[in-house]
Amino acid sequence: MATGALGTGVNIKGIIYVIHVDWPYGLTSFVQQLGRGGQNGEVSDSVIIAQVQYSSKHKRKEVTSDYSVESMDEEGIVAFMQSKTC
Repeated sequence: MATGALGTGVNIKGIIYVIHVDWPYGLTSFVQQLGRGGQNGEVSDSVIIAQVQYSSKHKRKEVTSDYSVESMDEEGIVAFMQSKTC
């Protein structure tokens, strides 16, 4: 178990599950964090446990503004999680 601080640049062998509880902060953060699995060539799974219904009106205002890269990144994760392929 780890916080989001483990998401970037930490390579620990043997991680085969990456489980997110609640919505990831954005698509970039999500991809970085799921990339922590399978560092030793293992097959890894990524699971997100969150409410399916989500509105862009509920943006995390502490990290986004309407015209920021962070806002676009969060819109990307919303689109991904609401897609049929997620």
